[in-house]
Amino acid sequence: MDVFLMNHRSIFRFTVILVCTTVLTVWISQKLFLSFLEIPSYVTGWFLLVALVLVTALPLRKKIIVPSLGSVALWYQVHLVCGWLAIVLFFLHLPWRFPTGGLEIFLGILFGLLILSGILGFTIIQIFPRRLTLKGEEVFLTRIPALREQLRSEMEQLVIATIHETGSTTLADYYTSRLRDFFIRDCHTWTHIIASGRPRFSTLTEMNGLIRYLDRRERENLEKMISLIKKKEILDVHHALQGALRRWLLLHAPLTWALWLFIALHVIMAYGFREGAP
Repeated sequence: MDVFLMNHRSIFRFTVILVCTTVLTVWISQKLFLSFLEIPSYVTGWFLLVALVLVTALPLRKKIIVPSLGSVALWYQVHLVCGWLAIVLFFLHLPWRFPTGGLEIFLGILFGLLILSGILGFTIIQIFPRRLTLKGEEVFLTRIPALREQLRSEMEQLVIATIHETGSTTLADYYTSRLRDFFIRDCHTWTHIIASGRPRFSTLTEMNGLIRYLDRRERENLEKMISLIKKKEILDVHHALQGALRRWLLLHAPLTWALWLFIALHVIMAYGFREGAP
């Protein structure tokens, strides 16, 4: 994910320059070709179409292994800059009014959802990899179930050993009632996404409250249990953040191709009505 962590100042400067240049070009084009095109929105429409083509080039570039086409990082910057440019061109194309007609309204909704999902993805890509780095060693998403099962087995062995050594079931009862489900599945996905430590704080507070009921050996094993809980929480964080990094595309990509489908219909109808006009 490091290829996606960017120099925000450079991107911002380039975006401002490109937007201003494009708006000026659009205005000049409308003045020069208005008599030929008859409808000013045709100029902004074609500029918007080119911007969207460049935005869509990123997923296609990822599938093509040709170094001469530029790095994925470069195309991601093109994707981001042209995405902001497309927003400006979209409002110029309307121009700066609420869309009318069923197809225009639906296109506007699709475009808005696509932009929102893109902003969400950009935020995730910028923040989540850094948060994962702070958790230490990288954990592959596919290995998490096996590692979680290993921690569950270690925890249950520790609980059984405590019963045999001390004859007390205090820790075993707590594990069965409060921790068993925690070690069986991924937990607290949304709280990890928003970086909330509330579930861990609640669990550790409860466990610290058990200390007065434990003897020395049980307290030693309690510390081991807390260590396993912290390791399990790291797995949950990786599962939540890596899952979000992958799954936001399940929203963004279908919206992109749906938008292209209706853009094609929009172009056909726009030129069809123009040709059919008296």
